[in-house]
Amino acid sequence: IYGGGGSMQQSQPYGGAGVMNPMMDPNTLVIQVAAHQLGALFGKGGDRIRDMRNHSGAKFMVEDKNQDPGRTMRNVMITGNEAQKQWGNYLVMLAVQTGENDEGGQFRQGLAQAAAACQQNLQYGGQQQYGQQQ
Repeated sequence: IYGGGGSMQQSQPYGGAGVMNPMMDPNTLVIQVAAHQLGALFGKGGDRIRDMRNHSGAKFMVEDKNQDPGRTMRNVMITGNEAQKQWGNYLVMLAVQTGENDEGGQFRQGLAQAAAACQQNLQYGGQQQYGQQQ
């Protein structure tokens, strides 16, 4: 699993004792991504998903492939406030659509849009500092 799951407040075990199920967290959005597209999501050395976390402020977790090796789709959990989840979802979809190479720079443009929107929110009284780890 990559990334942090945020504050897990539910008491149901997930993958072992003491680990909470992020899919039960009301602050978590769960989407599915084809297993063969996870490389586009992570990027080289995890750079892309790290950028997604830094620009959206959301935390990302990807379901472990060992949980069910035969599945063709994997759950991606995006945790944060509503704006963080929306930007996180947008960036996941954009990463998958643009692929690992990002020819044309669409993914980089999406990161810039997320950063600009988060900055605008801060200028107009938003209390959440997107793009910064909590």
